[in-house]
Amino acid sequence: MKIQIPLIASYLMKCAMIVMGVYSIQVHDWLWMFASFSGFILSMAPNIIEKRFDIRIPLLLDLAVTLVIFFHVGGGVLKMYWTIPFYDKIGHFFASALIAFIALTAVYLLDEYWSGLHMDLRGMIFVTIVFTMAVGVAWEIGEFGIDQF
Repeated sequence: MKIQIPLIASYLMKCAMIVMGVYSIQVHDWLWMFASFSGFILSMAPNIIEKRFDIRIPLLLDLAVTLVIFFHVGGGVLKMYWTIPFYDKIGHFFASALIAFIALTAVYLLDEYWSGLHMDLRGMIFVTIVFTMAVGVAWEIGEFGIDQF
């Protein structure tokens, strides 16, 4: 059996999110406790989708989802958002790249497994760009709303 480094890295980050959740409970930081455990559950989504729908999701997608969530949760629990310059900007870059990758993967999987959709490369690129921009706008509106409270 071949050892897959990305798979090991993904599971180590998932375990670290659990540890950060427990740490957040110890320091009574309920927001980041919720974010840690929610992030862990969300990072398991590729595995759940694979089992539920019997499709093969690329290991890179699982690693990317876990990395982006880990980056966000770790930044909050370890206060890196407030101590490292541009940490937020780096997080936004990786999150938007992940959203684009998810959109492209979803369109590709639909094209591959569903007979009702046939798309050429230009169509896939267009849908990926529009979806990424739409999610980015919704994300920024959400952040603005949260910052108002």
